[in-house]
Amino acid sequence: GYDVLDVQPTDGITNAFFDWRQAAVPISISRLEERQNATAHRIVDLMKAKIMQAEIGIKEFFGKMLLQGNALVSAANNIYDPYTNTSNGSLGVEPLNKLIALDPTSSSIAPVVGNINQSTASWWRNQFKVSGLTTSSKPIDFLLEADLVYNNSSKGPGGAPDLILTDQNTYQLWRAAYYDKYRTQAPASADYPFENFKFNKAVVMWDEFMPDVYSNSTTITYGSAFFINTKFCYVKYDKETNFINTEFQKPVNQDAKVAHILWMGNTCISNRRKLGVWAKLPATLTYS
Repeated sequence: GYDVLDVQPTDGITNAFFDWRQAAVPISISRLEERQNATAHRIVDLMKAKIMQAEIGIKEFFGKMLLQGNALVSAANNIYDPYTNTSNGSLGVEPLNKLIALDPTSSSIAPVVGNINQSTASWWRNQFKVSGLTTSSKPIDFLLEADLVYNNSSKGPGGAPDLILTDQNTYQLWRAAYYDKYRTQAPASADYPFENFKFNKAVVMWDEFMPDVYSNSTTITYGSAFFINTKFCYVKYDKETNFINTEFQKPVNQDAKVAHILWMGNTCISNRRKLGVWAKLPATLTYS
């Protein structure tokens, strides 16, 4: 009716800052290589092959930066620190292991994310679960624990995770757990082996560069899984530098020419409590 309405501004909006990061891969060809390849009898167009090689290279490099962080440089480095170029000190994109941390309460392990200290800002912490499963656990135990992480990451406005990213072995265990739970005398048109299957509303995928989050290593001892709500986890990029090809330039002191594929942007997150990580998953389960 005639009650006075509240006009106080809503609290809870804090700026998160993520620096621009750049990546580049060269495409080089000498005039000698061009002339040797300039024949009607050539099997492969060398220039096209070099460009394709560079495109594949930067895609792979981007995936490794995103999932392995600075452990890409050396196994002794952390997977939650950004890749650091050893020649010029430039940084790669923020790795998922930093954005979705296994210990977001830590004051020493990458405490500042997006210019906000997660060790003191409790609202800026993602969900996390160190698995209690062992190799003697059953598939139903696996699914129940996965459900816990999923539901914890679903709390509050914004919906549930729509993407789960894991390593190959955990992905295969997940599919096998589905089969163990739902197995039946199925016709030839059945969905098993559940390729690109969903867990609740999330698509489950695996990546070859996925690290062992619990062991802080690119060598897989235990499995891991990121529970991602893509509304709040994304890649921002400069539209003028989104994997663009530069023109070839010829150095004054070389009979060759060089171009680059360039990218500029960074990984960003918001509403961090809607993201989760599950770690220390066993390599096998007990199937009856």
